[in-house]
Amino acid sequence: MTDLFNLQPAPGVSPCVAMKNFFSKSFEMKGRASRSEYWWPTLILTGGLAACDIAARHYDRAKHPEAYAANPGALERLVPIVRVPAPGAAETEAEKEARKQHSDRLAETSLLFSLPLVVATAAPSFTVSVRRLHDINLSGHWLWLNAIPIAGNLGSLVLSALPGKPEGRRFDS
Repeated sequence: MTDLFNLQPAPGVSPCVAMKNFFSKSFEMKGRASRSEYWWPTLILTGGLAACDIAARHYDRAKHPEAYAANPGALERLVPIVRVPAPGAAETEAEKEARKQHSDRLAETSLLFSLPLVVATAAPSFTVSVRRLHDINLSGHWLWLNAIPIAGNLGSLVLSALPGKPEGRRFDS
């Protein structure tokens, strides 16, 4: 049986193997990461951040029910939605200020819920991105593309979706 933990890059791995590689290679910049090694952790972490946001909203709703709809629908019970004025309705300065304070408080709560996940996965996320670029025969310096708002992020998204190239073996040493 082939050892999927030592292949460079590991082709078509399962989510469990991808997450194991994600954390076990947290500080490894050399080598390559296949698309599945990159995308499974990305998908799982995005789901984790969404769950943190939903948990923060539920916590905030329990602490400040006045900021939410009085009779929530099915979607609002799952993901509490902050009450907003009807289109065209006049809103007083006090209502605007209360909504801004609530928005700030919700952002702080969401940050507190998601911060441990972000801190725990910052290094592995960075290194798996570098290894993914290596698989398409690009230097990790291409991550600087993310510094360009919107276009850079879209460019990085496209690069991470490209199939690996045999020339990327030069990064395996």
